[in-house]
Amino acid sequence: MIPVVLLGATGSSTAGPEPRLGTVQRIWTYPKNVNLHPPSTLNHTIVLSSPVVAMIEGTAADPKPAVVVGDQSGRLLAANLATGDVRTLYSSSMPIDAPPSAAPVAPGALDTVFFGRGNRGVPCQGYDGAFGGYTAVNADGSVRWQARVNNSAGGSSCQHIGVMAGMTLVTLKGQLSVIGMSLGQAERGFVAATGQPLAGWNPWFQADSSTSTVAVAQLNGSSKAPSIIEGGDSTHGNAYGVQYSDGGHVRIIKATGNGGTPGAGGLKCNFNTYAKGGQIVESSPAVGGFLANKETGIASGQGYFSPYSGPVNRLWVIDSNCKKVWSAKTDYLTSSPILADVNGDGNLDVIVGTQDVSVNGNSANGSVYAFDGATGSLLWKTVTGSVIGSLAAADLRGTGHADLVVPTVTGGSLGGLQVLDGSTGRRLWGTSEAVSQGTPLITADQNGTIGITLAGYYGVLVHGGIELAGTVRHFEIQGSSSSWLANPLTSWLEFHHDPRLSGNADGPLP
Repeated sequence: MIPVVLLGATGSSTAGPEPRLGTVQRIWTYPKNVNLHPPSTLNHTIVLSSPVVAMIEGTAADPKPAVVVGDQSGRLLAANLATGDVRTLYSSSMPIDAPPSAAPVAPGALDTVFFGRGNRGVPCQGYDGAFGGYTAVNADGSVRWQARVNNSAGGSSCQHIGVMAGMTLVTLKGQLSVIGMSLGQAERGFVAATGQPLAGWNPWFQADSSTSTVAVAQLNGSSKAPSIIEGGDSTHGNAYGVQYSDGGHVRIIKATGNGGTPGAGGLKCNFNTYAKGGQIVESSPAVGGFLANKETGIASGQGYFSPYSGPVNRLWVIDSNCKKVWSAKTDYLTSSPILADVNGDGNLDVIVGTQDVSVNGNSANGSVYAFDGATGSLLWKTVTGSVIGSLAAADLRGTGHADLVVPTVTGGSLGGLQVLDGSTGRRLWGTSEAVSQGTPLITADQNGTIGITLAGYYGVLVHGGIELAGTVRHFEIQGSSSSWLANPLTSWLEFHHDPRLSGNADGPLP
């Protein structure tokens, strides 16, 4: 185990000083010897993909967790959470920037892992005849099913073939189903076990590319019918009898999709960010009961597309009818927000990171903001360096409120992986040994402590120049208790909350 230096102590409260963060130790690293990185593994950078826990080790009777994440060389890596032993679960020539999701498709089975292939850098014809799209692989690495992106009739001559959004898992009509956006103009639904098209999703026309991972929630009061909540973009033009305008959107869609009729049928409501003075939405929305009286709210950041003139530095909060409740201006471009109780008052707050990379290319600039969920009042702001990925949150000290685990692409003393005191924003710990554009993973480790996994990259000196190499690094917080992760108000443990990517503070729908 390699000790990592503790950088700070905690603040104080009316109940007396809060406990210090336990010593953070690095337990395992992939590759195992980062100083002897073989040239054959260089450029296998882990960029936008975020790690997820999947129960794919051991047997169905005695399953064990693995950390699963994709890299830009087209590999889906699976690292045994306890040992750090890594295997390549899947490999192709298409980059994997999408965050995986995981769930068993049959009772008593090991998990199946779902992920998208391809990104904006892939040419129209793909690589070596391969095409991007949607993929499901079994625990042994065998391909369960694959599906290509469907573009709309009359779409651009360069058919966008990538899927960078996560594939959200939700039970619809009694069967586990998958909903996923694409870089084409199509959003698709599948039966998780077979890959067959989901009834009613034909596909759903999203009017432009999207990298937003959808959230799922029950928004209809006593109704148990789930809704699909997503961010997106649209381009001026007429499609399937509907006139679209340029801009960004947060949309709520019925779980029945378009009912089998090509187009955007089944749209419950739409919040037009561009019409409100904002930008496109590449952010993945977070949903939960954080508004006044614990009413359900939806929080979303934005994206950036230079021909649009709207400001990019904005966080939006809407209700279940797509009505604006509050918005907040930030210093730089927003990432995907999370929901957690950071001050211990029993209410969810909204936390978001920012970055100056996409607009101005400056990785030194970025911050983390915490807002009161009901009112939008700023609780605190901390300069951290650029946060491209989303944050994770958990009670890391047994205080009853969430602390925050922050990934940045900034090196040196400011950036790297950081832990912030959730109540004040004060930096408690950090390491700049590697950087990340994804979201860290918080786990209950087998020894009863809390673990943190970073998936990202670091620089390797090769022939007098620097090349980037992918890495996965697992840390444990000494003296912590995994029982502290049981509180749903303080536990947003990975990208989009949970292995099914529900984006819902209450967790996956039953």
